[in-house]
Parts: sequence; C-alpha cells; structure tokens
Amino acid sequence: MREGQTGYLTRRRFLAMFAGGVAGVFVSRTAQASSPYLDPDGRFALLVADGWTLQLSPPPGTVAGWVPQSGGALFSISHEIVSNSVDTIGYAQAILGYVARYPGFQQLDTRVIVVAGQYAPLLDYLLDDGSGAQRVQQVILVQTPDAWTLTYRTARDDAGRYSEDAGAMIATFVI
Repeated sequence: MREGQTGYLTRRRFLAMFAGGVAGVFVSRTAQASSPYLDPDGRFALLVADGWTLQLSPPPGTVAGWVPQSGGALFSISHEIVSNSVDTIGYAQAILGYVARYPGFQQLDTRVIVVAGQYAPLLDYLLDDGSGAQRVQQVILVQTPDAWTLTYRTARDDAGRYSEDAGAMIATFVI
C-alpha cells in the first residue's frame, strides 16, 4: 500500500464519490428529533431523537452520548484537537486503520454525506470488540483544529432498528 492510503478510503475515491454525485442522505429523515441539545462548551448542537437519553457518564473520549430507552444502541460524539495538517480523509483513514485491527472487522460501505454544511465520509463496518458482533457507522468531520466523530453503534443484527433515529441526529448536527 502506498503511504497515506489504507485501502479503504483514499483521497481519490472520496473525490470520485463526491464528483459522481453519491453525496446523499445518511438515512430517511422520518424519525422525530425534537429535543435540542447544546454542548455545555458551545461547540456543537443537535436535535436528539425522541426516546433517547443523554448518558451521564459517556464512554472515554466521548463528549456526549445517548441511548434509546431499550438500551440497544449508542449514538455518541467524540472530539479531538488535531494539527492543521490533518484533513477529513486522513482522519477517516486513521480511524479505519485502527478499527481494522479488531476481530471480525469487515468494511461494509464508505460514502459521502453532507453534515454541518460540509461533505463528510460515512464509514460503515462490522467488528467484534469483545462485547459481541457490532455494527458501527461513523461520520467524520474535520474543521481544524477540531475533529468530530459521530458514531452510531449497535448489535450487528440490530442496526436497522435505530438507523432513522441516528440519521435524524446526524442531519441536525451543527458546529
């Protein structure tokens, strides 16, 4: 593999997806997202899907996370300060390089969507992190020095159950 390439998402593929018009909607926006959430530090805001509750102790590295009443999924937002040389594609490549080490890793899809007024890669993959087979979808936004990762995570066979809720939260995310 060439330097700066993970084999999953290259700058060329990102630009081709964008130029080819596949920038689209994450999921249907029919879910109700009506509870506004503003980050206490004022860095981002979104509408939270009905029936989802803010976690009082989100996972490490996460600035906010929500779970549905059933507890069968997690929608979380992570933030990191990055150098000016980091861009969205490089950051997405680094994430894929990291998660590809997990047992059962299988990349399902990579596409481009519009979030917070910018084009962002959506990574869709399976892995087993020791707690069972997981379906993970992540949206990556880099606006240096800030890097944001919006993650929707659920059991492998349960992803469709909450995807409209996650899509509604992603569609309303602003920075």
